[in-house]
Amino acid sequence: MSPFSKKDRRILLFLFLAVLVVSVAAFLRKKAWVEVSREFPRIGTLIEIKIPCPPEREKDAAVAIQDARDEISRLESLMSAYLPNSDISRVNKSAAREPVKISNETFGVVQQALALSEKTEGAFDITFASVGKLWSLKPEAPRIPTDEAIRVALSLVNYKNVILDEKNKTVRFAHEGMEIDLGGIAKATAIEWAVNAIKKRGFNDALVNAGGDVYALGLNANRRPWRVGILHPREQSKFITKIDVTNRAVFTSGDYERFVDIGGKRYHHILDPRTGRPADKCISVTVVTPDLQTVRGLSASIFILGPDEGMKLIRRLPDVEALIVTPDMHIYATEFFRIQNGEILK
Repeated sequence: MSPFSKKDRRILLFLFLAVLVVSVAAFLRKKAWVEVSREFPRIGTLIEIKIPCPPEREKDAAVAIQDARDEISRLESLMSAYLPNSDISRVNKSAAREPVKISNETFGVVQQALALSEKTEGAFDITFASVGKLWSLKPEAPRIPTDEAIRVALSLVNYKNVILDEKNKTVRFAHEGMEIDLGGIAKATAIEWAVNAIKKRGFNDALVNAGGDVYALGLNANRRPWRVGILHPREQSKFITKIDVTNRAVFTSGDYERFVDIGGKRYHHILDPRTGRPADKCISVTVVTPDLQTVRGLSASIFILGPDEGMKLIRRLPDVEALIVTPDMHIYATEFFRIQNGEILK
């Protein structure tokens, strides 16, 4: 016969279950993932990196973020047109007179930029720098070039006049006065290098955000896909939509990122290299793709091409989705965004 009464057994069972629940909850809290996050300025923008991980790997995640930061700094030292000893500055200084040898990394990015120029028939062109330097969009001291200044500078804009020697990794210009700028393509490269550095430290989950352009690696700390918002181009406190992504790049080009209003006209930083003036067929373009090399310069190219030619380009590229907003707020989108929204977009 049991020494415990039925009432005692119920109490003991209740206590056992209570202890079990508390133990399980404590175990789950111990195993819950945390998010290690850092922000720092680089490549002319604010970089934010988040790595979700088990608590015991917090220090490792901090080291991985530092590695990623170092890689972005290394890229900047090679490809920034504002650093006097960078590959790009040396090319701009001397390539019209003689071939300039550059790093393998910079050479590869220039190659990819020229390939994109071919693909977009010059809508994307790193030689736009000859015109780009005429513009200043600083609110305190804007500078809008004259039609004549643009006309003269446009004679130097032509990606076909950049001559590469793959064997020797050199760049030469066909004409004196030409310049190149990788600003439209280097950000994706910086994110790619950062992601690779994080992976080398054994992490398969991270979010790398460079001024609103992001790569979502794996899952977040709640073990779900990363949620990325696409800003409304005219109401910055709102989103056009939010999408859940994993192992995807989400890049946006918008006329609201850097601009000045003069006399009721908006002048923004996305210049059409064929006209030397801000592109005017779109106000926002977002592209989503798993491939960080494909995304390089793509949103800006579509922004310049406009919705019709831009969607034609998207259809020729594998695994690329796009959302385009025109000045009249008409939205063009691939099926991916329709599914994410739960409704059909026009």
